[in-house]
Amino acid sequence: MRRYDLVIFDLDGTIADTKRDLAAATNHTLAELGLPAHDVEEVASFVGGGLKLLLTRALGPHGSDPVMIERALAAFRPYYKAHMMDATRPYEGTMEMLDAITKAGLVSAIATNKPRLFTGGLVPGLFGNRFDPVIACGSSADDDAPRKPDPTCVAMCRAKHPKIPTERVIFVGDSVVDYETAKNGGLDVVSVTWGYAPREKLLAQNPRWVADDNAALQQILLG
Repeated sequence: MRRYDLVIFDLDGTIADTKRDLAAATNHTLAELGLPAHDVEEVASFVGGGLKLLLTRALGPHGSDPVMIERALAAFRPYYKAHMMDATRPYEGTMEMLDAITKAGLVSAIATNKPRLFTGGLVPGLFGNRFDPVIACGSSADDDAPRKPDPTCVAMCRAKHPKIPTERVIFVGDSVVDYETAKNGGLDVVSVTWGYAPREKLLAQNPRWVADDNAALQQILLG
């Protein structure tokens, strides 16, 4: 018997390896502003709190300047939308894991701090219609919920599947923000270690489950 019925996935760093395209867009933005670039892993370490926070971190000493942040957002958005699937792919084993849990009867949703501007094309482009709903958490008019770790996204996912009880819902993510989102929403959590947060940082939160690859994640979800 499967352990869970509804799985809410984070996107970046959990099911989609987006870091090369995020780094390219971030460095394009910095070049437009006359600022030095960051390497890919450094940009990946900035991910987790939404686009504005990513750029605030990337801007370094200029990140406290609201004018610079707005300029950065204006440069980033069109470039990333045009290039967000240049190098972005599902992680190794992700599609097989998703197919296996779907075959077993689990339903899957996404709750991401990636704006709707991007998820609207990226999620169906990579994954088709495997997820219902896809909740974009952000501050623009197109977004669905406040940024994680606010648990509104959890409530919205559960509202789509109202017959599934709390103990049969789990959140899967790669960051402390995802862990906090799950806890704020009253859910079990799997912290996956292949994403953008250091493994030791995830373990320090004492998550219910830890997965080092998609085979382990599949086993956790299916019991």
